[in-house]
Amino acid sequence: MATKLPAHKAPRTLDQVIEEVVNDLDAIDIVFVDQRRQACMGQGGALGHPKVFYTIGDKGYAECMYCDRVFVYAPDRAGETIDRWAEREEAKRARTAIGKELPGDGLTESATPPPGENLGV
Repeated sequence: MATKLPAHKAPRTLDQVIEEVVNDLDAIDIVFVDQRRQACMGQGGALGHPKVFYTIGDKGYAECMYCDRVFVYAPDRAGETIDRWAEREEAKRARTAIGKELPGDGLTESATPPPGENLGV
């Protein structure tokens, strides 16, 4: 029988976990918790999703498969949240204020031509 290697050779620091969550996962909502077992129902109400349970393991965080909320195990920061959506909206407003809207900001171009113009077909 093969021996199972540990996921991490040394415990990861909270800074390493946050770096991975914020930069690699591109999480929208990060919630710091003091329990390893967490439940998520989204934003609740009509915007919610079915209640699901997650266990935070060796990675130090668990990501909701429905709403991309990330739960980070950090007992000393329990109750804190980082709302990346608000940060993105603020950055978008700042770029718009200087007149430069960059690609990938959630803006789409319409495939419908303006009245009186055809698609060249």
